[in-house]
Amino acid sequence: MKTIGGFFELEMNPYRGELHSSAAALTSGRACLAWILSVVKPTRVYIPDYCCRAVSETLSESGVESCSYGIDANFRPLLDKSPQAEELFLYVNYFGIHTSVVRDLESRWSGRLILDNTQAFFEIPRAGSWAFNSARKFFGVPDGAYLYGASLPSAELPSKSELRWDHLIKRHLGRQDGAYREFLENEALVTAKLYGMSPLSRCLLGGVDYTAVARRRRENFAIFRDELGAWNELEIGCPADAVPFCYPLLLDHELNRTVLARRGIFIPTFWPELIRGKTETGTEFEQALAHRLLPLPVDHRYDSTDCRIVIQAIHELLK
Repeated sequence: MKTIGGFFELEMNPYRGELHSSAAALTSGRACLAWILSVVKPTRVYIPDYCCRAVSETLSESGVESCSYGIDANFRPLLDKSPQAEELFLYVNYFGIHTSVVRDLESRWSGRLILDNTQAFFEIPRAGSWAFNSARKFFGVPDGAYLYGASLPSAELPSKSELRWDHLIKRHLGRQDGAYREFLENEALVTAKLYGMSPLSRCLLGGVDYTAVARRRRENFAIFRDELGAWNELEIGCPADAVPFCYPLLLDHELNRTVLARRGIFIPTFWPELIRGKTETGTEFEQALAHRLLPLPVDHRYDSTDCRIVIQAIHELLK
């Protein structure tokens, strides 16, 4: 029953509709991957060395063997053989801008390909392709991921009974320190268990102006590329049909993130566990990414003024 009167609820934007209306709405990318594994039942999955450990953990929990492969300087897979009929190949659409690599893999290994679009929320795969993304990496929502594939959950799945969003409210109020601690606690609770996306996340995502968000991300990416491209060891751009996750700046030396953090500029590391021991199994290029890559934020919260604050801070450290 709709209530009338009393205090106000959380303010929502008018419902516009979900971008991924034809996909299954699950709670996390891990849950999406676990569903794919349960349906296909592969004997082995090829995964990149330069990849979040959540992928390998989900494979291990599902009892599926993994085999790692490297990537070259253009983020193309270094694999000298095709996956067999009973095997799958997982590719990460790094930074959301490697659509040419994705299209090539879709044409070559369509039925045996899994697209990890956790950094490519706006990417919509070809019909029948296995793919999943992560709403939490692009928007302020407590959970959410969209799954594409040949066989999707047929019934409406229950959402998690315990859902945390205090970190989102505290961040909105500017209470950064406490919000970050609670964010990490919430991330630690993300599992591969099969749940549907929470009604709160679906409501929030339904109110997003996706056209405006995509435009802002592309504009911010272009500013960073124009101002920092001369220092970037990656020859990288944003295709017209892509929406970037970040601007990946690879310098010839490590930059002190702590100095940037003191100025209120928080740049993450992809992925910390690689630095803590795994990178010796990767190529020299992957080790450079793990240690020196600065994924600069380009999301819709920021405009050209914010980008130039980041650029100025990096220029000062490069002097």
